Amino acid sequence: AKVSSCVQLCHISWTSDPRDEGFRSLNIEDSWRVPGSICVFLASFDSTTCLYEQFAVISKLPRLGAKVLKVIMPFFPSLTLRAEGGERGRGLMGEIPLSRTLARLLSTIPNAKAGPTELVIFDIHHLQERFYFDDNTVPRLETSMQLIVNRLDLLIEQQMHVSSGHGDVAAGLAGTEAPARSEDARPFPWDQESQEEVLRLRGLGQLTAEESKSLRKILVARRKTDPNAPMIAFSDEKTAKRFGKQFPGFAQVICTRMLKKER
Repeated sequence: AKVSSCVQLCHISWTSDPRDEGFRSLNIEDSWRVPGSICVFLASFDSTTCLYEQFAVISKLPRLGAKVLKVIMPFFPSLTLRAEGGERGRGLMGEIPLSRTLARLLSTIPNAKAGPTELVIFDIHHLQERFYFDDNTVPRLETSMQLIVNRLDLLIEQQMHVSSGHGDVAAGLAGTEAPARSEDARPFPWDQESQEEVLRLRGLGQLTAEESKSLRKILVARRKTDPNAPMIAFSDEKTAKRFGKQFPGFAQVICTRMLKKER
């Protein structure tokens, strides 16, 4: 991956010694770059074994004199237990809400010179979890779903150039004879004029509200008319309710989880 010239990567050594009984020796080798700078730490709490070590490094950065500290979390773990046990008649009274525990741990990160630490969390499953954090941290919720939608639209366009059956599909729906298979004979949104409009709008970069609406209209129509368009599957109804609106035009499938008690 390319790194901008204004970004300086710091190296952290994570060495282990059997004599340390499983605890690693951590060292920020480029610590001289931290004072007065904007520090961004890319965290990955995919396992509990690395959570302690990354939290130790994050807590050290403000003490080294970081002016601003941002922690980027591609996902927020501990989503299976987010409520006290015994609430609403589900779970055991001794169950511990791990999401609240992790939020309490991250809320103890020391403040940088400019203020509290900013936690950038991508695609958190439950919006109410933002209120689990204390005032020492500022959670900022972001989403990467638009990147997935853009990738799916690109796959649809690639299939359009490979397959030439869109004109037959539209003709079959209208009950007429299929037109000649050429770029100019394709119906909306697969005609040449629509394709040129999509390329023009994508090349503009910053779009106005009217231009965004025009581009969205063409892309949504393509998702609905392409018989080979990808289908979006959600693991449960809560996930579909949370992210379903971000995939307009795509066919969606919602799975249902059923728990079977041991007999």
